[in-house]
This record gives sequence, C-alpha cells and structure tokens, in this order.
Amino acid sequence: MNLYHSSYTFTRRLEPQLGARRHIGEAPSAVGLPVVWLANVPMLMEDSEGNVATYRFLVEVPNDDPDLHLDEGLAGFMESADEDLESPITLRWYYLTRGVDVVEAYEWDDQQNEYVLFDGG
Repeated sequence: MNLYHSSYTFTRRLEPQLGARRHIGEAPSAVGLPVVWLANVPMLMEDSEGNVATYRFLVEVPNDDPDLHLDEGLAGFMESADEDLESPITLRWYYLTRGVDVVEAYEWDDQQNEYVLFDGG
C-alpha cells in the first residue's frame, strides 16, 4: 500500500517519533508510543502558522504489516463525512510502529504551488 508522510526535514528513512499528540485527532491507542503517521492520500500539510511542510514522502507498507495500524476513530468519522459529501476517496490515517524507507521524496515548490519530485540534492 502506498502511504504518505509530510515533514519539514528531509530524510531517506522515516523513524517512529515520540510525542504527546502529534495531531489533534490522534488515535488514543497511539498516544505515548513512538510512531510514524501516514495517510493514504497525498495531502497538503501546514503548521499552525500556515507554513506548508517542505517535504512529502511516499512509502510502501504491506496491507497486512503487523506494525501498521488504522486510526479507527478517525476512519469512522471520515466515512460518514465522505458519504455526506459523496467523496470518491476516503482519507485514512495510519500509524506505523517501526521505521520505513522512503520510496520517493517530493519538495514543496512555491513558484509551482505544488510538490515536485526531489532527489535529495
């Protein structure tokens, strides 16, 4: 399964991070655990001041990986919202309890107002 992660720091491998609540809707089962947060769709992530995340990473994780967990609380909410909005793709947040290599990296380009493939310089 292709999954995405955004960051302000470039890396070739995503390692689990520990934090109180890395995003406001974080699954209670992930609080206090070192995890990598991943989404099933490439999203435009911003900090509280509106700064776009510098990098977007594509990773591949098998659907049946025992270290990959669906944020079930958010999944139920998103399914309901998507039904109401008739959205073709339902956003899913996952957390991974191990590190994972980056398959592709993208860098935000202000002039193009989008992420472009980045080779790591």
